[in-house]
Amino acid sequence: YSGIKVELPSETTSGTCFLGLYAEYVAALQDEGNRVPFVIMTSGDTHEKTLELLERERYFGLDAAQVTLVKQEKVASLADNSAKL
Repeated sequence: YSGIKVELPSETTSGTCFLGLYAEYVAALQDEGNRVPFVIMTSGDTHEKTLELLERERYFGLDAAQVTLVKQEKVASLADNSAKL
């Protein structure tokens, strides 16, 4: 699969992607006067694709103002349990 993980189908009957299903849960927790913030952590590789998905799907029914994308910076990672970079 070459896309972003949050775009993968979360179930087969409707084909709703993981991010869409999660947005449905957030929407169910709120009412007209009480908006629940929806914050999504992205990386340099997924940030633009996630934003494109949200825009294409009209933020899955959420208000765009309640959705925040947080792009994490690149950090060194360990390759194995021996702590090799």
